[in-house]
Amino acid sequence: MGLPVEELGVDQTTEEYVRRMQEQMADAFAVAREHLGVAAERRKATYDIRVKEHDLKGGDWVLYWYPRKYSSDPSSGKEVTQDRI
Repeated sequence: MGLPVEELGVDQTTEEYVRRMQEQMADAFAVAREHLGVAAERRKATYDIRVKEHDLKGGDWVLYWYPRKYSSDPSSGKEVTQDRI
């Protein structure tokens, strides 16, 4: 990372090296955080497009998927239960 040793000069001390590496790491962190923010906004926009608004009231019947945590039969996790909210 950074310049080759020939271009840095022989006069570089340990403190200068550490300071330079800290600056480079801080810059890399800032770039990564910016890219993660952009990706999060993109995922949110994609989710918002797919989500459907539901007009549910108390006492309405709903279907929901409630998989079992532990089961010997893998197909039993696809059980649909009907219940009131």
